[in-house]
Parts: sequence; C-alpha cells; structure tokens
Amino acid sequence: MLKRLSVLLFTAMLVLCFAGETQAQEIVRDKNTRQEQPQQEVLIVASGNVITVKNAPLHTMMTVYNIVGQKVATFKITSQENSFTLNVSKGYYIVKIGTIVRKVVIR
Repeated sequence: MLKRLSVLLFTAMLVLCFAGETQAQEIVRDKNTRQEQPQQEVLIVASGNVITVKNAPLHTMMTVYNIVGQKVATFKITSQENSFTLNVSKGYYIVKIGTIVRKVVIR
C-alpha cells in the first residue's frame, strides 16, 4: 500500500513539473510573438578599421567596446547607411546600437 502511494505521489509530481514547464514555454512564446519585428535587419560590417552600419534606427547611439568591456568609441546614427572609422588596434570588438549587439573583427 505504501509503495503504491509513493509511486502515485511521484507520478503526480512529475506531471505537475512538466505541466509548469509547458506553461512557461507558452508564456515565453506569447511574449516573443508580441514583440514587433524590425522591418529590415540591422547590418553591421567591419572592413579594415571601418565599421559600416545599415538600417539602424535613426538618432540612436552606436557604442563600441573592446573584449574586456571598456568603451572605446561612441557614434551617433544619422542616416540609414553610416560608416565610422575606428582608431583602435586589431582584434575583436562589441558593437551596440540600442538593444542590438554584434561582435566584429578589426583586421
């Protein structure tokens, strides 16, 4: 009798755990579908020491960080296509425009 009760309780706990996970997945899915998708994807390309940005939101700031997280440059986005020259050494950098974050390589 005790063994049956233990199995029943264990089964009930498993069902409740998986049901909670499914509900959490549905909430995340609902949250993701409510967000507006940008009309065009923001394109960030590095060529040499020049970073070109296309389709970024106007009048936002682009911040460039080194791999350690130190801010090395800040630029204002003023048009649909912008080019910025960086005076930094070769390496990996993080570019942030609003909520958009990309990794670039300066060669």
